[in-house]
Amino acid sequence: MTKHTKLTIKNRLILSCVLLVVLPSLIIGIVAYGKAKREIESQLIFSAAESVEYVNSTIDNLLKNKIVDANYFSKQINASMIQGKDSPLIRARLSQYIDTHPDSPSVFVGTASGLMIQEPQVKQPEGYDPRTRDFYKKAMENKGRTVITEPYVSSSSGEVVVSVAQTLADGSGVFAFTLNLDHISDLAKNIKVGHEGYIFILDKSKKVIAHPTEKAGVELKEDFFSSFYEKDNGTLTYTFKGEDKKSAFATNQLTGWKIGGTMSASEVDKQASGIFYTTLFVIAGALLLAFIAIFFISRSIVRPLQVLQRSTEKISQGDLTEQVDTSKRDEIGDLARNFQTMVSSLRTLIYQVREKSEQVSASAQQLTASSEQTSQAIEQVAVITQEVAAGSEEQAQSVTESATAIHQMSEGMRDIASYVRQVSASAASTSEAAQEGNVSIRHAVQQMKAIQDTVRRLGENIERLGSRSEEIGQIVGVIGNIASQTNLLALNAAIEAARAGEQGKGFAVVADEVRKLAEESASSAQQISDLIQRIQQETAQALSSMETATQNVMEGIEVVNVSGDSFAHIEKAVDGAAKQISEVSAATEDISLNTDQIVHSIDVITKVTEKATEGTQSISAATEEQLAAMEEIASSSSALSKMAEELQVLVAKFKV
Repeated sequence: MTKHTKLTIKNRLILSCVLLVVLPSLIIGIVAYGKAKREIESQLIFSAAESVEYVNSTIDNLLKNKIVDANYFSKQINASMIQGKDSPLIRARLSQYIDTHPDSPSVFVGTASGLMIQEPQVKQPEGYDPRTRDFYKKAMENKGRTVITEPYVSSSSGEVVVSVAQTLADGSGVFAFTLNLDHISDLAKNIKVGHEGYIFILDKSKKVIAHPTEKAGVELKEDFFSSFYEKDNGTLTYTFKGEDKKSAFATNQLTGWKIGGTMSASEVDKQASGIFYTTLFVIAGALLLAFIAIFFISRSIVRPLQVLQRSTEKISQGDLTEQVDTSKRDEIGDLARNFQTMVSSLRTLIYQVREKSEQVSASAQQLTASSEQTSQAIEQVAVITQEVAAGSEEQAQSVTESATAIHQMSEGMRDIASYVRQVSASAASTSEAAQEGNVSIRHAVQQMKAIQDTVRRLGENIERLGSRSEEIGQIVGVIGNIASQTNLLALNAAIEAARAGEQGKGFAVVADEVRKLAEESASSAQQISDLIQRIQQETAQALSSMETATQNVMEGIEVVNVSGDSFAHIEKAVDGAAKQISEVSAATEDISLNTDQIVHSIDVITKVTEKATEGTQSISAATEEQLAAMEEIASSSSALSKMAEELQVLVAKFKV
């Protein structure tokens, strides 16, 4: 017994099951948590992208309506309505727009002469010229198209606005109005991305249009904001004011503004934490149930083994009457039944050993008495042996002479048998070769017939190919005729188009293209026709070659059939000769075998005679040795009787 702690079967079972349960549970939990976290992150980014798209579409709808307004009013005002700064007709139009569009704080017309007509009326700075302003320059650069300026802070209201402008239809000036971005800013503020995220809007110059913490009009100079301008839309991870952020962004196609939905990266961890603790609780519960199940399962396995162990201890002490429980229907039950069978077999063996030891003891006593009687008989045998020795010497001389003659005859028969075996082997080889040749001939005939069938089918396929080629030729002829007629129709159409003058030019171009297509179709049809003629010629040559091949195959079949008949005759002749040679060989073998038996018998007789002669001379000495041996046997039988008694004492220790 070592000093180290013994790892019992129960402990090993519990440890193994714990490892098999804990490790997969941990792996599944980690993988599930990681997948859930990635899914939550994906859903949050998708939600942010949807919010961004909603704001983007709202801006599009708002600006498209304003573009319609600018387009409409730019056509309603013209140079005849410009009558100095008053211009009542223009002011009436502008007042009408202000009244119906509260999100536009001002509307104005800048004329080509530098006049500024604005509603509501605002005193302009000395020397103010609308032609130097951004809205006027951009509108003039894009005549007939509505332009939207970059956001700026209105000098009158202090709010962030943009100007929507379009040149007047007659080019005498520019109609424009400001658009308050408070509605867009409020929309962005009211949308939450995730739980704590927000929407922000930047113009092309990275200036703030809407942001919950940054003032409108402020330029954001952080380097990571440049990443928003590298592509139209996408996602971005960055750090803003020491906090990790995740953002989805898009570009408004009308203005070039960047609309982003951003949230803290910690939101993903917060939402995933619930899944983490749920997973941890489920795994802990599963492990607890598994530990309970493992405990009871291991106990159900170990308890029967402990009972069996106690039984083996009793049996090791010699108690073979111990019985074990064999009622279980599992591997342990099988072990118990096998153990019980072993104990029963051991009990039976001890019974048999006890009985045999008693028999051995009795037999040893009988052997002692028999050895004394045998000694007396051996003395009588010695006298008789001396008389037999004289006659054995004369018999040995006669047997030696007979053995010499028989040996010579046996050698002759061996030579004859050897020659006959060689002839029989040659005949067998010839018969096998003839059979193989006959099989090969039959196989060749079958192959030639298969080739004939293949050639015939190939000829039929080639004939069908020729028929299909003729049908294709007819179709190609029809296509050629259609192409020719199409060409004529195209020429007629071109002539009619030329007569129609300018109105028929487009039709003339189409007719010319149709004519070209007709000529190409006719050329292609001619090429196909030439190709089909060559195919038909080659098909005819292939048919001729197939007929020649078929004739050659038929001649080959006749030649192979003749060869097969010849091989059949050869096989019959060789089989007949082989049978006769086999009969001769069998007879020769029988004679040789009988001769060998005679030689063997003579040799045996000679040896027996010699041994008998020698034996009779040494029997006298042997009898004396046998007398000594019998004395030793008597001594051994006494020792055997003593050993049998000792064995009985050992067997008596077992309780059966």
